[in-house]
Amino acid sequence: MKTLFLIRHAKSSWNHPDLKDIDRPLNERGLANAPSMAQRATTQWTTPGLVLSSPARRAKDTVNLMKPLWFPNQDIVIEKTLYEGSPSEVLDLISFTDDVFESVALFFHNPTITFLNHMLTGSAAFEFPTCGMSNLQFEGKSWGGLEVSTCSQIDFDYPKKRANPKGPCG
Repeated sequence: MKTLFLIRHAKSSWNHPDLKDIDRPLNERGLANAPSMAQRATTQWTTPGLVLSSPARRAKDTVNLMKPLWFPNQDIVIEKTLYEGSPSEVLDLISFTDDVFESVALFFHNPTITFLNHMLTGSAAFEFPTCGMSNLQFEGKSWGGLEVSTCSQIDFDYPKKRANPKGPCG
């Protein structure tokens, strides 16, 4: 069995119109939410064996804020596909992951994360809120067997979940 964590970057700032999209930082809410969500993950989920991040500043800032609390001993691998890739390209990236890793965390963006979660679970699509985190399980022994509708959604958490237990759209 393999575990896949899909994490959308925390809330970013739009206060710098001169910055390229890839260079946008987190805003105050994002800076607060990322460590809080990492703490939740630490108490509810396993530690990922491999951590991949989009090269976008907001994704890298999110992963670096979560690292000390959730996966302090893991290196972070920057993966361009997580910024520019389609859901199918991200699925291909995951499927080529070394099987020595039982769990993988990916930090990336909407709408790709929303569509990928839907593809993998076959469940109704819902939009990932910022800093939303999906915990998926794949019954296969090899990442190469990961395909459409082969995962079960074990958990989905996001910053406002405690205030809105009906879900991200409720």
